[in-house]
Amino acid sequence: WRRRLMPPAHLLRQIFETCRTFDDAKALLTETPVAVPAFFSLSGVDGDQGCVIERSPSRAYVRDGGAVSVANHWIAAPLQGRMRGLDSPGRFDQIEKCAARIEGGFDWLAPPILNRTTRLAVAANAGAGALEIRGYEASGPVTEDFSLID
Repeated sequence: WRRRLMPPAHLLRQIFETCRTFDDAKALLTETPVAVPAFFSLSGVDGDQGCVIERSPSRAYVRDGGAVSVANHWIAAPLQGRMRGLDSPGRFDQIEKCAARIEGGFDWLAPPILNRTTRLAVAANAGAGALEIRGYEASGPVTEDFSLID
């Protein structure tokens, strides 16, 4: 509570309200000090515009590469921490293996990606103007699938 740095959620709101390009958003995400560590996934409309930004309060570690994946553990940053969720490395590996094959729907959503702690599944492609979302509780899906295709 004593830190005067920006919470990651407030930084995202600022980006949504002010950034017009992928490069503008990436600059703010990498240069703005944040109050707590965070992971950011950023996608642009061009095929090579994608990155994961692993943030400590004072430093950014960027994984570029177009189609990128993120779970709940540090990959690029040499930081210590407790992995969140169940089998974060296994989830990351599975996401990386199927990311290029995702064409619509949630056929890709299988263990270890899908597990009792899964709450939200999202597939987004800014270049195609496509977004698919499904909500979960421990018992399984609890929302209708949301699909937006531009």
